Amino acid sequence: MDKKKGLIIFAPPAVGKTTVAKLYDGVVDLSNSAWRNSLDGKNEKTKSACVSNPNWPYNFIPVLEKQKDLFDLTLTAIWAEFVEKPEIKKYLDSKIDYKMALPKLTALDRIFKGMKERGNKKDFIDSFKYYYPLIIKEFGSSPETITIEDDEFLEDTLLRRGVLARENRKIWEVSHEQQRTALTIDPGLQL
Repeated sequence: MDKKKGLIIFAPPAVGKTTVAKLYDGVVDLSNSAWRNSLDGKNEKTKSACVSNPNWPYNFIPVLEKQKDLFDLTLTAIWAEFVEKPEIKKYLDSKIDYKMALPKLTALDRIFKGMKERGNKKDFIDSFKYYYPLIIKEFGSSPETITIEDDEFLEDTLLRRGVLARENRKIWEVSHEQQRTALTIDPGLQL
């Protein structure tokens, strides 16, 4: 994956970012929650309510930039702000090179089912039900967008596109259904 050094891909929840990061060396699934919800970027999940960070998402862009030197592939969640505030996407475009990996609209029911199965809260899922079609409409036809086909997860798409190589997989071959079942039974399971 050396030729892909520094690639950043935004993708929605429940397409397999975490699975890809667990299965391949040089790949990180970078959560943005700490930068989105706290003032210092270090607040881990606590029993207290999260505080929105007024510097979001500008405070996260330097973190993304640094990942290019540390990992071959950085996967991170798509932000609603891409469509909500076009100036944020324009700013991001001026700072880093990235791609988006987006499932087709016809795959949304599967994506939302996956979000529910993995325990996402209803308001989070509802937010994506609203924003996700807007994100696809806005960016789905861009030549820089990686399309996740209806019968694929992110790993399948990245293998098909040559971003990942099967020989770089860390563990034995298991199907996506086996991975999903294992992760559903024990979310802390180390693959």
